[in-house]
Amino acid sequence: MAKLKHLILCVVIAGILNLGTSARAAADFQQGYMAYQRGDDATALIEWRPLAENGDARAAYWIGAVYDRGNGVPRDQVQAANWYRRAAEEGLAKAQFNLGHMYMQGDGVAQDFAQAALWYERAAKQGDPYAQFNLGYLYQRGIGVTSDDTVAAEWYRRAAEQGLADAQTNLGLLYDVGTGVPQDDAAALGWYQMAAEQGDARAQYNLGALHANGEGLPVDVDGALEWYRRAAKQGYAPAQYRLGTMYADGDLVAQNHVQAVRWFKPAAENGLADAQNYLGLLYEEGRGVAENNDQAVRLFSLAADQGYNLAQYNLGAMYFKGEGVAKDMVQALMWFQIAAGGGHKDAAKVRDQLIERMTPEQVAEAAALAQARMRPR
Repeated sequence: MAKLKHLILCVVIAGILNLGTSARAAADFQQGYMAYQRGDDATALIEWRPLAENGDARAAYWIGAVYDRGNGVPRDQVQAANWYRRAAEEGLAKAQFNLGHMYMQGDGVAQDFAQAALWYERAAKQGDPYAQFNLGYLYQRGIGVTSDDTVAAEWYRRAAEQGLADAQTNLGLLYDVGTGVPQDDAAALGWYQMAAEQGDARAQYNLGALHANGEGLPVDVDGALEWYRRAAKQGYAPAQYRLGTMYADGDLVAQNHVQAVRWFKPAAENGLADAQNYLGLLYEEGRGVAENNDQAVRLFSLAADQGYNLAQYNLGAMYFKGEGVAKDMVQALMWFQIAAGGGHKDAAKVRDQLIERMTPEQVAEAAALAQARMRPR
């Protein structure tokens, strides 16, 4: 959620000169700015500090940026927050945003979501799109403010209308599900389209889903594949997984397990439990890839450790059969117990059947192992 702070050199020298209170002050500011650009932060501080101490908000903001990035001078988040505050209190939107961000993250100040929201709102009301986006997120999640999807949608809209892709995507999502705004497939499609064309992977994925499901437009398989692939090639794991399932299940495309494996692999490497589990099944069954129970166990384990109960059940089955691991009824029972606790009905049945066949000592050991694994860490 959190956006990068405004540390981009987004002002031009001409603009800086026009804002100077005197020719000398403008020249001093320009000297500091040029030093900052070439990485000479120490010189930038020398030029900017007298200006900032005399109330120049721009100079105070850039001193905060110097301490924030810590390039040429020791990084000091407390100093950064203090200087951002001076500029923020003078009404500089970029400083207000950065101060809000520091409260959000607890950088240089005690973490305080209400203060984050306060400073984001001040910057947002001045038209800062990043502050508008973050404020929308806080209202959507109820962080530091009372949850209000309608207010969230309004702040997202303001940022989206300024071209911020993240805001366009989030606003599209609200229209997609009808939260904070009336459900409207056409509006969702429009906002997704704008963000997707800017390269936003979430929007590309969601746009692919609209094409696949015929929401807001006729079903368009080629369009769905195109947008899913764009998102997947950016490393967006849900899109990689969706392409994998389409090819594995023959959903809208001809079934092709080789293609399924091709897309499941990067999604699994990105840590997506669904993909790890499905790829594990393909390795176990030798579909689209050479059969390899060791790989299946490895993948099931990765997903199981994330609490994915299908993988926990599958891992229990591997221990029960002794495939890819030594046969171990205690480990099998442990994983079936954990999967059952997560709501897997078949796991509960198998667990109960195993308990009848095992000694009380084995059952107790499996229960203790399951309890230890399920304990919050």
